[in-house]
Amino acid sequence: MESGDAQPPSPLLSLRAFLKTSAVVLGLLPLFVSFSPPDRVRTEPARGPGPGPEGGLVLFRPTSAQELAEVLDRVWAEVGEGGVPNVAPATLPSGLDRFPVSRRKQVFVRAVVPHVVAANERIRAQRDSLEAIARNLERGGRASEVELLFLLDMARRYRVKVDPAGTRADPRAALNVLLQRVDVVPVPLAVAQAALESAWGTSRFAVEGNSLFGQWVFRAGAGMAPRNRPPGARYAVAAFPGLAEAVDGYLRNLNALWAYEEFRRLRARARAEGRRPDPRELAWGLLPYSVRREAYVQEVLDVMRQNRLDRYQGVRLVRLVPERIEAVLGGTRLASGRETAAPDV
Repeated sequence: MESGDAQPPSPLLSLRAFLKTSAVVLGLLPLFVSFSPPDRVRTEPARGPGPGPEGGLVLFRPTSAQELAEVLDRVWAEVGEGGVPNVAPATLPSGLDRFPVSRRKQVFVRAVVPHVVAANERIRAQRDSLEAIARNLERGGRASEVELLFLLDMARRYRVKVDPAGTRADPRAALNVLLQRVDVVPVPLAVAQAALESAWGTSRFAVEGNSLFGQWVFRAGAGMAPRNRPPGARYAVAAFPGLAEAVDGYLRNLNALWAYEEFRRLRARARAEGRRPDPRELAWGLLPYSVRREAYVQEVLDVMRQNRLDRYQGVRLVRLVPERIEAVLGGTRLASGRETAAPDV
């Protein structure tokens, strides 16, 4: 079975028991390739989901588009204007294409935004730790052994080439590079790209392989082959265990791969000038994302503008209490965990 095949549904859990006992924070998830020509990278095993103190989501597994829409209506009503609930679907069901366009877009945005916000919160926590180390060094302090190990681990995760001995002697160079890479991606930009690359959640790759961002893989037998792929071509569209892994892979691509150095430079410049990075400005750092280049970036900008995605800039998760989550989910199945690790690519 291809890695792009849909994962089997989880066993039905006791919702109250799940919410009260699960405390696993969503970990750092696989890095996949999203540009042409792609690099080849190794992925890491996916870790289990569940409500946690640093960006964890409660994931549910809808069985139909109608169930997805109804649950999201109830969940988002809990937080009101400006809030983003910490409840999201683990996967997208088929059938969104049967909704009217405006309803389809609303459901898709509500399904994806919490994933992007949660992933950004995990990145923000990493960045906060890096900034704390940098401030200590600026005051003349020394990095502890734990901090040095953290730096080396971040360098590995974000593909920063460092000399371990040199970093231990003087970690400032590694820190400077990491502070350019370990940073959030604006929610409006991520959602606009997900909408374009997945046809608002209706593409075969999104429904069967949880692929929201069009990442490619080149290993034989990995991913989902496009139906119009030329004979002899090896590329495929990466498949993921769930939407959370797809979002994490996309964010790590923008933060780590050489193709997006300009994206990171624009973001770092905004930080240095004391500005919040503007998704409209950062979009021009995505020229390598598509062979269409400027036309693709303009389409991303149009999606952000036409769908008022700027309203999600800077939003934070609202963590609902277990009793309210139980009430809004009703009999909808929770996702018990990521039983299948993402494949190496």
